[in-house]
Amino acid sequence: MSLEIELKLALADPGRLGALLAALPEPAAVVEQRNHYFVDDGRAAAGVPAMVRVRESFEERDGAMALRAITLTVKRRHQTVDGLFVAEEHEQPLEGALWEAIGRGAAALEAVTGPALDWLRAQGPLGPLRRQGAMTNRRHVVPLGGFTLEVDRTVFPDGSVDAEVEVETEDAVGARAVVEAAAAAAGVALVDQTATKYARFLVRGGA
Repeated sequence: MSLEIELKLALADPGRLGALLAALPEPAAVVEQRNHYFVDDGRAAAGVPAMVRVRESFEERDGAMALRAITLTVKRRHQTVDGLFVAEEHEQPLEGALWEAIGRGAAALEAVTGPALDWLRAQGPLGPLRRQGAMTNRRHVVPLGGFTLEVDRTVFPDGSVDAEVEVETEDAVGARAVVEAAAAAAGVALVDQTATKYARFLVRGGA
């Protein structure tokens, strides 16, 4: 288990993402993510909060996107204040062959063992995990001012687009100063993010 602390600042106009990227240093990596979300409908109906996600990550290499990792994550949010998100996070790698079997219905995600789903089972019986859909995210990983900025462009199932900057850090004040200075130099307006990607997914085409 890890406690994830992230500052999230959204671009008021997602169309200004190019201007922000042009003002930032060269990214250390460019990653394409496809996030698949799952829900135990019984738990959701009972008001038990948990996000279950399988993420396929592709990294740009020699002009092409190559699969880097498949990760199963269970996350429970604790609080959101002024763009600062705190969540309990449990992760484990997922083998490609198993993920392929789950995709074609030959295996069930809820039967997978490991720290992520084992933690979820410890909170109470785990029912079938229904796939809710997927969304894509393009992430530029940019080192700046002693922080690692994750500059995201997210496309939701309904076709809407968000752009935001995330910084995983315990120094939210310092991170905010660095990000806001870079945005101001680029002429880009930022606002505090108020909802997780998953919450936005649910109201933008997620089932």
